[in-house]
Amino acid sequence: MFLRALAVAAAVVCFSGAAVAQSAPDVYSVNGGQRTQMRAIMVSTSTQARPYAGVRQYAVMPGDRAMTRLSSDTSFLVAVPSNVQPQGVVVLASFEARRGNRLVLVGGGYMSWSTGIHPDRIIQVNMEPAGGSAPSGHTMYRVTPTTSLASGEYAIVVATGQQQGYAGIPGTFYDFGVD
Repeated sequence: MFLRALAVAAAVVCFSGAAVAQSAPDVYSVNGGQRTQMRAIMVSTSTQARPYAGVRQYAVMPGDRAMTRLSSDTSFLVAVPSNVQPQGVVVLASFEARRGNRLVLVGGGYMSWSTGIHPDRIIQVNMEPAGGSAPSGHTMYRVTPTTSLASGEYAIVVATGQQQGYAGIPGTFYDFGVD
């Protein structure tokens, strides 16, 4: 009886995880007028505890390089729920390649705890309505870095109230690299 209940719970967890992956927001890269849909990547977490230095939590993407490679002047189209301001939902972040993974600090502290992508890793962007087609109840925004992106690893992170996220990290990550 217990094993059957456990199997049902596992099926529900797998189903709900699939639902999150299938309901990921629409994100496109735009380069030279060509629009390409980006694919989300599963993200895990890593936590480090250091004596007298506190605890740090990282969002970790597998592999030291993203499969998607873009130019430094690429912009993005992101579908954001129409009743939400895009500045609180869409973040462009740089990631550090380390030990076969790409990571970014998303939380930590010593006597207190803070969360969110560390400000040193957030790339400043301009966001403006882009018009065009967006899913019902959403508005399409053009997200453009304010400066050309340097060579490195990046991700567009889209966090909405509808997204559960992976590994306890709110939002969906769309990784890419610039050579």
